[in-house]
This record gives sequence, structure tokens and C-alpha cells, in this order.
Amino acid sequence: MKKTKKILQSFSFDEAKFLIRQDFVTSIERKSSEVSSFSNSIKLFCIYLFCLFISLLPMENSIEVTVFLVFLNTVCYLMYFKIKSDKEYLKNLSYSMSLYLMSQTTIMSIFLGIREGNHSILGSHYSLFALIYIVLTVLISFKRCEYIILDYLARKGVEVNLGRVTRRWHRINVKLTAGVLLLIILGTQLFRLNKWWLDDNLSPIGTISITNEWLGLFFIIFLLFIVIILIVSITMIPTLLFNVGAITDGMIVNMHSEAFRKEYDFAKEDWYGV
Repeated sequence: MKKTKKILQSFSFDEAKFLIRQDFVTSIERKSSEVSSFSNSIKLFCIYLFCLFISLLPMENSIEVTVFLVFLNTVCYLMYFKIKSDKEYLKNLSYSMSLYLMSQTTIMSIFLGIREGNHSILGSHYSLFALIYIVLTVLISFKRCEYIILDYLARKGVEVNLGRVTRRWHRINVKLTAGVLLLIILGTQLFRLNKWWLDDNLSPIGTISITNEWLGLFFIIFLLFIVIILIVSITMIPTLLFNVGAITDGMIVNMHSEAFRKEYDFAKEDWYGV
């Protein structure tokens, strides 16, 4: 996030203080942090156990991919304690970041765990496709989150050059992701209530054939495009959980950590957690 980091580093302390929400710094107070930190730790641990269980879905497809996903989830979980132990004032950032990253890993685990009968839908090149999918997911989600942060700063009055095309793409992406999530929820309920539509005797899909070669090729390309869009949209669903306020404010405070501590008169052990 070079662009984001460059913008944050350009803020003076007065500008940073103006951008920070009033309740952000005051939430670091020890009298409220002991209960909230314990509560967050318990919630995050329960979420971690669930994500860990989901990470085992690709086990029958690839042991290596499964081990990597379990390792990734564990690192995302431990990140919360690592950041908070050094910098108590970043507890909200570390919690939000760990929650988002574990959610993102969970979605990847679900996709990579899909099987058709006794075989992976990715075929004999499963490990290669899994690697490409993970790398692309990391890159796309990274750029998506960076834009969310920049858009958050822009709405606070910071001069950020996002571009009309980038803004439009992001808005479409957000609406598409939210729409796909809604379709999944509705589709699950419809499937549960109306399983009859899967009856082979009632479905005409098996009788459809395309005799024109060019039309058939166009249909396959179009279908592939729709599938890719759906995969990307579903994969980006965790970005809806990206707590841009807590994460961005935490990054801004971190740029002027000592100045904020002195401004709000916090003891070093309360502020840094030492």
C-alpha cells in the first residue's frame, strides 16, 4: 500500500488529530480495554476454530494446500496478539485485520475444497490452479482494500486522486459482491424448500445442444466469463467485513503514536501495553 502509506505519512499531527474519530483514542483507556480485550480474544478464538475447521475442506484434494491454509489462518489469528502486545492502541486495528484476513482465507478454503463426486473440479492440475487462485485473491483483495481506505480518506476531505474509472469499478464491484451474497442466501433457502427443480426428469438442460460451432464457442466463453465474475465476487465477500474506520484510524495514530499518547495523557503501559 505504497500510495496509502505515502498519504498517511504526509499528515501533520494536527491534520491526523482532525481525521481521527473522537471515540478511537479514548477507547484505549485501561478501565474499558480489559473487558473489551478479553471479549474480543474469546470471539476471535471461536472464529479461528471455525476458520480452522473450514481450512480442512481441501484435505482430499491436496494435503499441501490444506497445510498452507491452516498455517495462513493461524498466522492471521496470532497477528492480533502480536500487534496488541506491542501496541495496545492498535487493538481495534489488529482485531479488525485478523477477522478480515481469516474470513478471506475461509472463502478460499471453501472454493479449494469443492469436489465433484470423488474428484476435484480442478482436475490433475489442482495444486497449480490453487496457487494461481490464492495469489490472484491476495492481489485483488489487497487492491480492493487499498481503494476502500483511500475512499474513506477522500470522504473525510483528504485530496486523493482515485479516478472516475476506479471509482465506478469499485462501486460496481461492491454492488455485485453484495448482490451475489444476497443471491447465495436466497438461493440456499430456495434450494432447501424446492429441491424438486433438480429432478432430472423435469430439467430440460440435459437435452439442450448447440450445433453451430461459432455460437457454441461464444456460449462457452460467455459462460466462462460469468463463472469468473461469480468466483471473484464471492471471493471478495469478506471485504464487506473490512472495518475501514478502525484500520485506517489505527494506521493514522501509528504514524504519530507518541504525539497522540502525550496529547491524551496516557501512561506508556496503557498506551503500548507494556
